[in-house]
Amino acid sequence: MIDHIPELYAAGINSFKIEGRAKSAYYTAVAVNAYRSALDGFAASGFSPDYKIEDWMRQEVYKASNRQYCTGFFFSSPMDDAQIYYEGGYVRQWDVAAVAHEWKDGVLYATQRNRFFEGDELEAMVRGGAPVAIKVTGLKNGEGESVTNAPHPMMELSFDCPVPVPPGSYLRKKRD
Repeated sequence: MIDHIPELYAAGINSFKIEGRAKSAYYTAVAVNAYRSALDGFAASGFSPDYKIEDWMRQEVYKASNRQYCTGFFFSSPMDDAQIYYEGGYVRQWDVAAVAHEWKDGVLYATQRNRFFEGDELEAMVRGGAPVAIKVTGLKNGEGESVTNAPHPMMELSFDCPVPVPPGSYLRKKRD
C-alpha cells in the first residue's frame, strides 16, 4: 500500500501499524524507513492527492523478505481480487551483510552477518533517505589484517568507505 498513501489519507487513516511481530529487526527497519520517508514526502507535498512516492521508497519494501504484495481488499471485493500466491513462500533477494558500528576517517567498522567479498557492492541503509551504494575495498579483519572475504558471522571487520554511515545501519548485498 506504500503507493497509495494519498488514498489512505483520504479514507481517514491517520496512523499505520508496521507488521513486526516475528519479523527481524532488519525487516522492521526497512518497512519503517520506507513508510516514514513516504509519509514525510506526502506531508511535504501539502498532502497532495497527486503525490507519488520516490522509486527508492517502493524498492525498499522489496528488499526485505516478503510474500508477494497486493493491496488486499482496499480497492475491490475479495471475489474480484483475492490474494493468491502463485509462487509460494517468501521472496528474498537481499541479505544483510553486516551492521555498521563506527565510521571514522573514511573507514567503516562493522560486524559481519552474511559472507561477502572484497570488491562486492553493498548498500548501506540510511535512516530517512535512499540507500547508499558502497564498493568493498581495503577489507580487513578485526586484527587489521587484509582479507579477501568476511566468512564468519559476527566477525569484526573494516573497509574503506567514502561516505559516513551511521552506527547501527544495515549493510546489505543483493543475492546472486
